Amino acid sequence: LKLSSHAQSSAVLLERESELTKLHTRVIELEEIQRARTLECVGLEGRCQQLECRLQELDRRRVLDMEAACAELSALKSSLLGSHEKQSQLMAAVDSKQMKIDEFTVLKEGLEKLIATQEVNMKVGQFSTVEDTPSMC
Repeated sequence: LKLSSHAQSSAVLLERESELTKLHTRVIELEEIQRARTLECVGLEGRCQQLECRLQELDRRRVLDMEAACAELSALKSSLLGSHEKQSQLMAAVDSKQMKIDEFTVLKEGLEKLIATQEVNMKVGQFSTVEDTPSMC
């Protein structure tokens, strides 16, 4: 009876020892999984930091690009205003020249009428005689 009880105890111990070995093996496996996940997390954190730095750089460049575009737009606006002023000056000069042309046209037309009148007077004067002229007496 003692032997069978001892054999039973030994069998239970062996079974428990086997279970402990299995559990110990499972703990080791889980620790390895945890280490791998920890390394993965560290890698992901590093990647996140890289991406954050890249995002900050892109934001900085975007701000610089926007500032450059604003400066270019401002320069174009100034240029456009300058061009508008020059255009206004040119239009005023054109208007002034047109007024002079109009004045000269009026003078020319007046001179042409005067010349035509003088030509008529000269022709009329050629055909008139001394007898036709009234005397001043």
